[in-house]
Amino acid sequence: RTAICFDVLPNEPTQSIELNPIFLIPGHVQNVRLFFNAGSDIVCGGKVELTCSQGIKVLPPEVNVENGDWKSKCTFNLEPCKPDEKITMIVTVKCDAIGSYDASHSLNDDDGIENSITQTLQAIIKTSYHHNLYASLNSGEAIEHPPMSAILAATVTTLKYPALTISDSNAYRYNENQVVVSATVHCNTPVPFSLKEWDITFPSPLCLEDGEDFNKGLFERSIIEGEELFFGFKCRLDFAEEKPDTTVKPLLNIVLQDSFGKTFSQVLPLSLEKFYDQVKNEHQRGTSNIANVQFNLSNQNGLVGSPVTFVCDIDCSNLTLTKDNSEVLFD
Repeated sequence: RTAICFDVLPNEPTQSIELNPIFLIPGHVQNVRLFFNAGSDIVCGGKVELTCSQGIKVLPPEVNVENGDWKSKCTFNLEPCKPDEKITMIVTVKCDAIGSYDASHSLNDDDGIENSITQTLQAIIKTSYHHNLYASLNSGEAIEHPPMSAILAATVTTLKYPALTISDSNAYRYNENQVVVSATVHCNTPVPFSLKEWDITFPSPLCLEDGEDFNKGLFERSIIEGEELFFGFKCRLDFAEEKPDTTVKPLLNIVLQDSFGKTFSQVLPLSLEKFYDQVKNEHQRGTSNIANVQFNLSNQNGLVGSPVTFVCDIDCSNLTLTKDNSEVLFD
């Protein structure tokens, strides 16, 4: 009798894929790295398929961002791989902003944060492969047997909230025209970022004092999820140029930097409406019911020792008259 023996080997693929970073920041264009590891398999090739949910667009590898055609779905080839070989594919992803200021300083609806649908980028790789024992059995010759197939998947989502949010902001007036503005910034990113730079803009009448930066210790500081940063700015009230503007919000612009050197600008509005309303009311009360009087010397010069004639121009535009008070008296 002749006995025939067979070695039955498992056909589970040992390949793996990974997407990095592990999250996307809303309102930004960023690079996503797709890492493919062949494991112990002989990969004959494959197809990579990227699918985006609403709010995300993608460009395949080696496509210029400026001239590229952004798509919600794209497909490209995966090159053959030997056992233990690794391939890195870099794609560019663009995400819509969620409940924050975008790059054009256009404000989205804050109510949309809680009701927003999570944006998702999904990567699926379909490969054809052989077991690694074929490499030793065929001694480098072409494998004639049909390959097995494998499907690998990975996903990455956007943050539910912007990377940074303002949890509290206040303005404290410590004398007539001097104000300190404070802002508490909450970090929502699962991985650390560093602070590269920041600046703040105020609508009239608040003006930032030159050289008064209380936040120098935060430069290049690493922040993690759940951490809060406290910013302070010394300002002054200046009514010289225009009336108080309550239609524009103060904006704190913070630039974050990740471990790859990629920067992300976060434009954060400060809620100082009560302070601006108070300043506006005080300014209106201070300038109301006051008549401006201008004295001009008469063109006819008087004699020495005699009275000089002046022409008096009175501006009553700021006076508020009631029905019971139709006369204005001047001393």
